[in-house]
This record gives sequence, structure tokens and C-alpha cells, in this order.
Amino acid sequence: MITKNLRYSCRIDFVAGDFLAGPLPDGFDVAWFSHILHGEWPNGCGRLLANAVDALEPDGLLLVQEFILDENRDSPLFPASFSLNMLLGTPEGQVYSGPELVGMMRHSGLSQIERLAIELPNGAGIMVGHKRL
Repeated sequence: MITKNLRYSCRIDFVAGDFLAGPLPDGFDVAWFSHILHGEWPNGCGRLLANAVDALEPDGLLLVQEFILDENRDSPLFPASFSLNMLLGTPEGQVYSGPELVGMMRHSGLSQIERLAIELPNGAGIMVGHKRL
């Protein structure tokens, strides 16, 4: 229903399930995580990313949209404030820096990882990585 009016709706699938619970169906060209990782601790992020990479076709793309801290983890202001909120209000959540996200993505089996040059509000960004062949 979400994609009903989109031009390429026949090429988009949504899969119901619990991505924390285990393997995902495979055969996907692209996986998209939008503001998911900040709710998890680093090992949990690694597990989520690895499951997504396993579901991708060779050279598939994984896109991760998150608030992104700078290398020192103290700015921009909104991601830093949001990270404090996550640390206070959740058992394991926090906002990650660009280098931390790159490291998690690389460890999960992605390469050619970069932050897309797209301006998003509140210090959010999109990281993209390719599944290694």
C-alpha cells in the first residue's frame, strides 16, 4: 500500500518481521536502515548490519540514515543532545560518529563506504556501503 502510487512500485518489497530476531530473507539489491542503529549498542548494531548484508545480492547496497556525530563525539549539537537523551532513556542506545559507523559497516562486510553529500536536518546523514563480492 505504501508504494502503490510510485512509478517503480513493482520493484519495491517490504518484508514484515523482527530484524532483531535473526536472519532476513535474501535476494535484495538494497537495504535501508532509517534511524535504527542509535537504539542499539555497538554489538547489536554489528549484528543488525551483518544480517542486512547477508540478505543482499553481491554488490548490493546498504544505506544507513542516522544522526551522525563528528569524530570527537561532541558535535553537531542536535546529534550530541540526542545521544545524551538515548543514553539516559534507553538501556543501550546512543548516537555514533561517522568513523564508528564506517567501522561497523566495514566489519559487517561492506566496502566503498561513504557519507552521501545530502544535507538532512538535525545533523542526520546517509552512509552507503557496497556488499563485498
